[in-house]
Amino acid sequence: MNSAACTSRAGMFSGRFLLLWGVLLVAALSAAMTTCTNGPFWANPEKMEEKLFSVPVTRTIKFRCPAWGIPMPTLRWLRNGMELNSDQRIGGYKVRSQTWSLIMDAVALSDKGNYTCIVENKYGSINHTFQLDVVAHSQHRPIIQAGLPADKTVTIGSNAEFYCKVYSDTQAHIQWLKHIEINGSKTAPDGFPNVDILKTAGVNTTDKEMEVLRLTNVTLEDAGQYTCLAANSIGVAHHSAWLTVLEDALPSAQDDDNYFFFEDKATENVKPNRPFWANPEKMEKKLLAVPVAKTVKFRCPAGGKPVPTLRWLKNGMEFKLDQRIGGYKVDSQTWSLIIDTVVPSDKGNYTCIVENKYGSINHTYQMDVVD
Repeated sequence: MNSAACTSRAGMFSGRFLLLWGVLLVAALSAAMTTCTNGPFWANPEKMEEKLFSVPVTRTIKFRCPAWGIPMPTLRWLRNGMELNSDQRIGGYKVRSQTWSLIMDAVALSDKGNYTCIVENKYGSINHTFQLDVVAHSQHRPIIQAGLPADKTVTIGSNAEFYCKVYSDTQAHIQWLKHIEINGSKTAPDGFPNVDILKTAGVNTTDKEMEVLRLTNVTLEDAGQYTCLAANSIGVAHHSAWLTVLEDALPSAQDDDNYFFFEDKATENVKPNRPFWANPEKMEKKLLAVPVAKTVKFRCPAGGKPVPTLRWLKNGMEFKLDQRIGGYKVDSQTWSLIIDTVVPSDKGNYTCIVENKYGSINHTYQMDVVD
């Protein structure tokens, strides 16, 4: 725990400040002259949640560990647990103390590894590790991040956002589409779906702007299927998601650990609807690196009416108890898959499928087991 000691020297300022500049100036000077000593702490920990970076060769990578402390902490970097020196890498690297950053230009396959920032002063030390994977260039169609865009459930009058992260070595053109019916048909005579183009890249749009589709003040007519389509000179990729619009807010039956619906008076007036994720923000971490012998829990908290069922796949195949020594546990109340004492053979992709008669949603976690 960081210790802190604060002493105020506000009394050094004369009352003349009160007469000349007013109460606000004295208050500002008093705050400015308050001196504290404390160990380092992260200034923006939410911006450090992404720990695994997969970067194509020749790209520039920046790791940031913004921190604070009094006295001002120092920053140093390790690579795979060893002090990082410029002469260890062709082209060296840059450390920007003002932005607490490590920058490497034109990354190569040999740059793959773990990079640890150590921030310290005489009152303490903190550290954070990023994992860098460098992948060779390959000409391929765009790749859309798994699980994006994700299904959304909102109420009338609220806003909805869909995200679509696209990876492409060559320039990709992104469009957002909404599937529609024409004369009662979802499919055009040429066999392609009927769609409205909601958003397309233009001269003044950035890739970052195209990765988000924002719908404001939604109505029941906005409900339906939305598609992110990405194309480059090699080919096309597309992922779809559903927007469910409810007339009234669903009753809350969630806490930090679970979310589930009871078929009782609390939900008897809720219209039937397809499944939706109850806490999508808690499912953002998709890659888990787990030490051997530890326990891992994957969660897919969802809602819907009627109550959806939950099943699990491993690497795209139905996950059966007899496929694993020691089996696994499925906790329906917390929408969880629990694997005790993981071993290297547990490495793989685990997909939860939540479904009822109105629809189906799924989410995939990737687990790496490390010695």
